[in-house]
Amino acid sequence: MRSVNREELNQLDDERLMDAYCTGEIKAFEILFERFHKPLFFYIQRFVSEHKAADIVQTAFLKIHAKRELYRSGASVKGWFYTIARNTALDYLRSAAHRREFASDFLDFTPESKSRDTLLSASLNEALSKLKNEDREILYLHIQEGFTYKEIARTLSMKETAIRVRAHRLLKGLKTELGKVGAEWNFQ
Repeated sequence: MRSVNREELNQLDDERLMDAYCTGEIKAFEILFERFHKPLFFYIQRFVSEHKAADIVQTAFLKIHAKRELYRSGASVKGWFYTIARNTALDYLRSAAHRREFASDFLDFTPESKSRDTLLSASLNEALSKLKNEDREILYLHIQEGFTYKEIARTLSMKETAIRVRAHRLLKGLKTELGKVGAEWNFQ
């Protein structure tokens, strides 16, 4: 592959950047790192402390680099990166659960960016706290990260139809819970 300048690489979508990286274009990986470092950090912070999240994201990028030959051209880079980061965090939690901090609020995200007022935020947090961790993760990936159901299914190693059904039920349940306190929130 001919060497491409950074400006040209910045114009590429994630999948083409990963293809370029897999063929030896190091600058492509730098751009992917810039695009995904912060989102992965905030995602992993749902599992562990801020300090540990930084280490886990760093480890995840090392794994991405080491296993780049396993990336299938055209596959979702976002889904692949999130899967590796999630698995790295889960590996950490399994290995350190008995001697280090364990994320008691495994995926307790605050929907400040999605709320209209304090009542909605408090009601939404209350409703989310009643959900299983995996259900909160499905909603987080869909609502906060904008994952498609197909991407969530790949990331969580589940069937897309199962994710669709669960997400529909979860969103309907949240809407009902919010309706009990007179709050409304429009989500897809």
